[in-house]
Amino acid sequence: MRIKYAHKACDKTYRTSYFIIAVFWGWYVLKDTPYLPYYLGGMAGGDYKNIDLETIYSEYPAPLIAYSFCTFGYHLQDMITHAFF
Repeated sequence: MRIKYAHKACDKTYRTSYFIIAVFWGWYVLKDTPYLPYYLGGMAGGDYKNIDLETIYSEYPAPLIAYSFCTFGYHLQDMITHAFF
């Protein structure tokens, strides 16, 4: 029973660490873009509606793309683990 609880504690610690890092990394990446509202620490004039403005032809900053792929990869791995194991 102790081994089961130890594995569960390690898993929850890993997930908590991931989400804390992802939140701060996401804020750091988004704070200088026009997508994050000012009341969340973004630029003046930033708003969620700016995401829809010319999204097809926009060039996104490299850190934003890296953040998106890394966070997507975590959830994709979790889905694969859940579905097949």
